[in-house]
Amino acid sequence: MKYITLLLALFMTACATTTNNTNQTAEKSAAGTEKAAEADSDQIQQELKEAFVVDIMRMKIKENGENIACKLEAFTSCWGVSEQQCLDDAQPVKTQCLEFAETKFPSPSSEQAVKQYAQVFSMCMITRQSLLYPSKLSEMKTCLNQFDKPDPQKIAESILNPGK
Repeated sequence: MKYITLLLALFMTACATTTNNTNQTAEKSAAGTEKAAEADSDQIQQELKEAFVVDIMRMKIKENGENIACKLEAFTSCWGVSEQQCLDDAQPVKTQCLEFAETKFPSPSSEQAVKQYAQVFSMCMITRQSLLYPSKLSEMKTCLNQFDKPDPQKIAESILNPGK
């Protein structure tokens, strides 16, 4: 009988220890789940912000992409056209370059991808517009070298705020 009591006491102690360990594990798991949920929420918010920026930049390029070259004095001066003439000439070129950029980056989903999309679009615009003024091609390089390298900030402003 002594052994049965001892065995029963040992069994009860083991059950209590297991229950405590299970409760502690459950509490730790719940705390870890909360932290993971917060991290997931922060990551989702960051991804949404980035997607929002990407959508705005693509929309602005589509709306105001012709301003990339036409708002820069270097290009209009070297092409020998007014800003308005440049903007008028840029419309058909803009459509072609948007299509070209879309084939290279069909749906850019990160800031880096939309920057590459904008670069492809910009280079297409400048190249195709240069070809609109063939009489200026031979002197274009010399003329452009007189000007400072285009400031990326000015280019971005010409797309985001075309009226200025």
